[in-house]
Amino acid sequence: MSIISDNSVKLLAVGDIMLGDSPKMLGIGVRSLLDLNGADSVFEDVKDILCADIVFGNIECVLSDYGYDKKSLAQAQLRGAPAMAHALSVAGFNIVNVANNHTMQYGPKCFIDTCESLEKYHISIVGLKGNDKWWSKPVIREFGGYSVGFLGYSDPDKYGFEPLYALNIHDHILQDVTRLRPVVDVLVVSLHWGDEFVWTPSLSCRRFARSLVDLGVNILLGHHSHVPQNIEKYGSGWLCYSLGNFVSDMVWNPITRNGLIAVFTIDTNHVGLESIYSTHVNDSFAPAPVKITPEQLLLMVKADEELGNSDVAYMHLVKSRYKINRNLSHIYVLRNFFRYKPKMFLQIILKSAYSLIESIMSRLVA
Repeated sequence: MSIISDNSVKLLAVGDIMLGDSPKMLGIGVRSLLDLNGADSVFEDVKDILCADIVFGNIECVLSDYGYDKKSLAQAQLRGAPAMAHALSVAGFNIVNVANNHTMQYGPKCFIDTCESLEKYHISIVGLKGNDKWWSKPVIREFGGYSVGFLGYSDPDKYGFEPLYALNIHDHILQDVTRLRPVVDVLVVSLHWGDEFVWTPSLSCRRFARSLVDLGVNILLGHHSHVPQNIEKYGSGWLCYSLGNFVSDMVWNPITRNGLIAVFTIDTNHVGLESIYSTHVNDSFAPAPVKITPEQLLLMVKADEELGNSDVAYMHLVKSRYKINRNLSHIYVLRNFFRYKPKMFLQIILKSAYSLIESIMSRLVA
């Protein structure tokens, strides 16, 4: 932890912000509840914490109603209402990442709509595909006399559209970092990467993260795993391998209710970790925060961290957690069948059956 001076700048970062109903929660998920309770309700328990010069999050959905049909699983899942851009701004968010595996789910029109909605409320967009030799379009903001640069990247998605975000290609990222480092005081990289449902990064992710710090990255903000991973001090940099879920309706799995808020201070020639909050997604899909120490965080992730030191053990862990999450989601849907509208429930069941058959066939072919 660091001591804060009067002229320091505070940067606060959260993980995945999923503002649309997830596929297993169609009609009873985040968007459906926010349509009833109001867009601001999801940030009620954290509004006093989201007070910083820089408030960053990963927008893991689209904010567009283009082609939206709330009765269709194919067209309604992971679609946040465009009005949520205003709610994000009111909550304090002023920089967000859109380089992830869901922002292109409905194609370029919805991606552009999402960015325009966010920019309308003066929220800067990180992770856009760059030009003029930039792989990721850099975002540079001035705060308290410090220039802070942001770059964002994501592993590829499965939807088949040409991504308008910057892909996680290591050589290109290293070139961007080398180019941006000399012109900013602080450099932040956002990475949507790795495997889901594990509390530890892979050895390859850890090695690449450390190579970014070696090139001058001050803070790495990771996401995608849907569960928290450790915050590591390496050299002069801070590595948040994953900040977990912040707003989410993945309530069928106890571990995917967890996330982190990381608060950093930027001072003269120094970036320090001021505080960490553990968040727990409640039954209204909103984060409830509790302040924790780095030692408490390490205890949370310790068991997986030990398995993460072996590639073989790590891959076994990933496969096991995928299977557990899939099974828990099916059980949740069946136990809560009475909450769904019949048409919604049928679509979810048919999609789950199709995915199961597809998974069995792929194993048989392999």
